[in-house]
Amino acid sequence: MSGSTSREVRQRQYEKAQGAAREREEKLTAADIDASLMGKDPVLRKLKAELKQARGRLNAIDTVQEQVRKAAEEKKAKAKEAKPKEAKPKGDKPKGDKKAKGTAQQPAAEKNPQGGKKDKKK
Repeated sequence: MSGSTSREVRQRQYEKAQGAAREREEKLTAADIDASLMGKDPVLRKLKAELKQARGRLNAIDTVQEQVRKAAEEKKAKAKEAKPKEAKPKGDKPKGDKKAKGTAQQPAAEKNPQGGKKDKKK
């Protein structure tokens, strides 16, 4: 995976949100804010929402990686169970089965289903 969907990037986002929320809680605690009022602090609520979203993204990445891993295991298991195809010998066709190059397979009337005039060579 690359870009913002990689696990490492999402992990850094989660840790950053976690650190910011912890700092805000410490700041409110140092200001003698009661725990019930801390839950109403809009900045802390926003940081906790970001933390929850980052955790959800990490869980989604883990789920997708698990599904990919399971699919790969199933594919390996099917490949082991499947019988190898038998190789056909190359010289099985009788040589007289080839059709001559200029022979028509269909009558001329069926070749031109649109009707109309036939093309004449000049």
